Amino acid sequence: MKKNIIFVIPALNEERCIKKVILEFKKIGNVLVVNDNSKDRTKYLASKYSNFIINNKRRLGYDKSLRVGLKYAATRIKGCNIIFSIDGDGQHQSKSVNVFLKKIINNDIVIGKRQFFNRFAEYLIGFFSNILDGISDPLCGMKCYKKKKLIYLLKNLKDNSDYIGMFFLKGKNKYTEVSIKVKENKLTRFGSGFKANMRMIFAYIKIKFKII
Repeated sequence: MKKNIIFVIPALNEERCIKKVILEFKKIGNVLVVNDNSKDRTKYLASKYSNFIINNKRRLGYDKSLRVGLKYAATRIKGCNIIFSIDGDGQHQSKSVNVFLKKIINNDIVIGKRQFFNRFAEYLIGFFSNILDGISDPLCGMKCYKKKKLIYLLKNLKDNSDYIGMFFLKGKNKYTEVSIKVKENKLTRFGSGFKANMRMIFAYIKIKFKII
């Protein structure tokens, strides 16, 4: 296990997979779970198996929970200089970590690129983001950050908007993406309907064009 690496997992009602995810990534580095006021056994399992846990007193949602975890990892956990975000539903695989670590050496942020998307909005955002940002999957939950850059990003993120993890697109940052294979996602967090798709589209427009 590398103590300079920490994996941040925002988790909402993930009792089905969270133990397996924690133990898989714990072999590589420390694991911090942000339990978003889950109503199942997520809190119990995270408390038992993860290195660190934050329990939200009320439900904050994915983006705010993610930021809470990333900020804690970057500012409160000593010896940590590489910070990953991963999902708690088991779709991300630890075998992808080494590719991220190779790329982060010459970048501030490394973003995963999935082999398939679950929603129309992800294809649409990926199309425009590839043209405007050179990133074809900004919504991928598996990302890797250098500590100093992450602290800078979070410090300068002054609003409370829901960016669904795409806040790294604000400002000038050196980033790249790597292809990863993901397991099937049951869509427990965002859903796949009209509302979920529009939420993602609005988040991208907000962060890129500042008109919403």
